[in-house]
Amino acid sequence: MKFHLGLGKFYTKLDKEHRNVMRMSVEAGFGIHYCLDYPGSSKFFKSMTSKQERAEIETITRVPCFDTEILKSEVDLTLKSLDIDQIGTLQLWGGVEIMDCYNTNSNLYETLMSLKENGKINSFVPQVYYDQSSLLLEKSINTASIAFYGSPLGIHLSKELISKNILTDSIAMSIFGGIDLGNNPVLLTEEEKNFWYNLTSKYSWTDISLLTLESFGFIQRVVGATGSTKHMSEIINYFNNTTFTNFDINSEMLKKIAIQSCSKNHMAPSDAKERWINNHDRLRSTEVFVKSLAYHYIKKNKTIQNSIDTLFNRRK
Repeated sequence: MKFHLGLGKFYTKLDKEHRNVMRMSVEAGFGIHYCLDYPGSSKFFKSMTSKQERAEIETITRVPCFDTEILKSEVDLTLKSLDIDQIGTLQLWGGVEIMDCYNTNSNLYETLMSLKENGKINSFVPQVYYDQSSLLLEKSINTASIAFYGSPLGIHLSKELISKNILTDSIAMSIFGGIDLGNNPVLLTEEEKNFWYNLTSKYSWTDISLLTLESFGFIQRVVGATGSTKHMSEIINYFNNTTFTNFDINSEMLKKIAIQSCSKNHMAPSDAKERWINNHDRLRSTEVFVKSLAYHYIKKNKTIQNSIDTLFNRRK
């Protein structure tokens, strides 16, 4: 597996911890995951890297695919925003239209091939939600490379799709819990409960997350966000241990728990075009960046936090 630092978390050069995390990631040879809607992330990335480093960093970038003209525009803007010449992997976001990437007669497929031929992208994958697993199963394909949400708290793919063994070189996102952080793993038997208790008492959450995804052979790249140098050190330590000889884990049990823990609540957007049109300008605005910066420092400052809690009567 290869790790990609997710730039969806708010990062600012004003925060020393954030600067250190980015430099640690670059020096470890990790890639990045980026979207134009992430406030301030491209400026942060460019300020923390040289032109040569950016050319060597593997990039996964998410773009909408409901309209091919918008897709092409977003690719050009992404290249400009990150100051790179080529996107490593284009992650296609949307509703049912993402399945057109498998249809060689579709406008989407033709557009993607043109982008590849022009050297703007190296490859592309559809972002598949749980409810799109059935659509993928309907396709007469031998192999499929996809992006999806996956962590010990839920692999957001159907059992049927996983068992069909057509997935290859796929990308797991939000690997430390992310969208599922409010959930607990689903443990159905005493054996699973004992296994999980022993696991969490012996290993860090970082190790558990990466070990879980390592057990799914089709996952080759993982995306996680962190603003902590301690957390980044744990990630680097895991990937430096290339033989994983220190980990004696029942991988089948890890897989079983992750599959059955999927909440199935995160469905593909049926209104992808409307959501993008209504939100992309706002998410890329200076106002949102300033608000994100303020929120970041409010969270870090306990005095300010306590004052706000008192003002809104949030104290227990």
